[in-house]
Amino acid sequence: MAHYTLDHNHEIDSTIERHLIEIRDVLLAELSAQGCRPQAILLSGSFGRGEGSAWYQEGAVHIASDYEINVVCDSWRARKALERARRRFADSTPVPVSLSQITSRRLRQGRTRNLSFGPPRHSIYMYEVKAASQVLHGSLDGLLGAVDPTIIPPEEGVLLVSNRMLEVLESWLRPQQDGLEHALAKLVLACGDAVLLSRGLYHYSYVERAQRLAELPSEVVRAYLGDRFHSVYSEAVSRKLWPSTAAAGGAGLRYQLPAVAGFAREGLRWLGCRTAPSGEPEVLLPVSYTPGRLPVPPVLFEDAVSWVRAKRARRPVGWRRLPVEARLLSLRQLLYRAIPALFLSLPQNGSDDADMLAQAWYWAGWTVGDRGAGTDVLSGRSWETLAGSVLSTWHAIA
Repeated sequence: MAHYTLDHNHEIDSTIERHLIEIRDVLLAELSAQGCRPQAILLSGSFGRGEGSAWYQEGAVHIASDYEINVVCDSWRARKALERARRRFADSTPVPVSLSQITSRRLRQGRTRNLSFGPPRHSIYMYEVKAASQVLHGSLDGLLGAVDPTIIPPEEGVLLVSNRMLEVLESWLRPQQDGLEHALAKLVLACGDAVLLSRGLYHYSYVERAQRLAELPSEVVRAYLGDRFHSVYSEAVSRKLWPSTAAAGGAGLRYQLPAVAGFAREGLRWLGCRTAPSGEPEVLLPVSYTPGRLPVPPVLFEDAVSWVRAKRARRPVGWRRLPVEARLLSLRQLLYRAIPALFLSLPQNGSDDADMLAQAWYWAGWTVGDRGAGTDVLSGRSWETLAGSVLSTWHAIA
């Protein structure tokens, strides 16, 4: 039996294995119904690395991480099969399941997206999928090539920190037991990853990254993220890898939210993000859906893909609300400019940061559509309105 957590607890491993067998069988049935033959089904993410967040307490298994499943399949019909499987998992699976389709071309060449052409760009996601996934079905013969983590570009760290910020926002809006603590722990770990990325030391394993960060001279880490980071980082590692032990003590990361926000901001700065005079981090990410030799501007190509995906998800795009920079930035890039500002304006002690909130609305007001936001976007529950719209749009297009 494979191990999915660092505890190597039989009850945990057998429970997770039972879930994974059910997930695999549902996927194979749905793919077969669409005439698809997947080359492989992979368990990626923390459970695929054997570092998932789960614990056994009072005769029950508690699972805090989701199952990250990648289906290696070249057929366009696999998309419909995965949509049907998502609906079935939402109704029957006790643990959230994240499903993605990866083409064999994308996996072999290490591309950021299935619809990405031209020279491939190195990414954390593909590095981790290729280096640390467990095969639930099929084979990866000929598809796995070595990826050098030392040449992962800094913007990948920006993407990682921003995505962790988004998980915090989602946990804030849709509270679950220990969900916010788990999301904040992952954000703190991502800040440490930012330091490692900037020095060419990134690794797929949480344990190895923690060890590498601990081996850096303390003055280096303080220069990046301040004096308090090491203590908060240690708590975050415990909460991610040994959640039952961490939950028993300590006030919790939610009570250190201003400090975590400061770490995230510094992490983005050290990854090379410019900071505008008003203070919001401007997340500069490359276009992810690249046209290659097609005679189409990259931003237009990415927006075309985003528009189709938004339409399928029935998400509005408020074209009249787009900022003037929209001519140079894709919808996805606009989202990632808004996420840090939205996170930094997270309600704390009943108050908002109005400047950050205004910046977030500037970059992502189009996610609410051309109607429904009103003219005074900073009034009432405007933070919740924008955060909910950004989350829904991100899930649809990013």
